[in-house]
Amino acid sequence: MKFIHIFSFLFFANFVFAQGEIVTEYPYGMAYESAKDVFYVSHIAGDPLKKNPNAYISTFDNSLRNIKEKYFLIGLDAPRGLAILNNRLFVCDLNEIKIYDLETKELLKKINLGKKDFS
Repeated sequence: MKFIHIFSFLFFANFVFAQGEIVTEYPYGMAYESAKDVFYVSHIAGDPLKKNPNAYISTFDNSLRNIKEKYFLIGLDAPRGLAILNNRLFVCDLNEIKIYDLETKELLKKINLGKKDFS
């Protein structure tokens, strides 16, 4: 049986202060796929409560020090939680869940969670 470890990190600040500047792009959620030995990390760009199509998901090696692919998935709004099951990546993206094929990166399905006003 393939074990998949899922990690989620929650950041309480909307902005990260780095090298004297306010950075509005930061990691938010993470999932680990043991079969490929890869971490998937979601990055929010801008206000995490508003749609922003500059958000993305990166892949890292098992040390979390080396980026394998910075823009593995692009065009997300504010991806938070990630989960992996049967070679599918489940992304909680603001007010919907998006399901991607990990081999082709194809968006397979969107599940709308209802119209929410996060502003």
